[in-house]
Amino acid sequence: MTKVSTYCAFCRLPRSIYRKKGVNWVNVLQALGLACGSSYLIWRELDPRAMIIFVGSLAVMEIFILLRTRSEIECPHCGFDPVLYKRDPAKACEKVKLSIEARKEDPNVWLARRPPLRLPKRKRSSTREIVA
Repeated sequence: MTKVSTYCAFCRLPRSIYRKKGVNWVNVLQALGLACGSSYLIWRELDPRAMIIFVGSLAVMEIFILLRTRSEIECPHCGFDPVLYKRDPAKACEKVKLSIEARKEDPNVWLARRPPLRLPKRKRSSTREIVA
């Protein structure tokens, strides 16, 4: 599994995302095993029609990998979506605002172990004067 630890670009909270680009050789072997096994179960021999099952299972695996990758890009804390931000920053801003408002009003969030989303504050430079 290809999990990558990273930080959200908006709320700066740590999170991990699934970063698999597509099918690899392990998935090809799984699809081949599925095709051969189903061929033996259906036709009682290795049939050329198993190639259709092989290609179909590879296509389904690719679709699920892409959907999983895309679904984990959005931040679970603040709702920031970098892909949407790249396309339309205004829509991404609205989505984050709606997500934060929904999280503030959700009673389950207030009773959870983790506190509601707190955005990090900017560090201010010290401008204290010494009073004598």
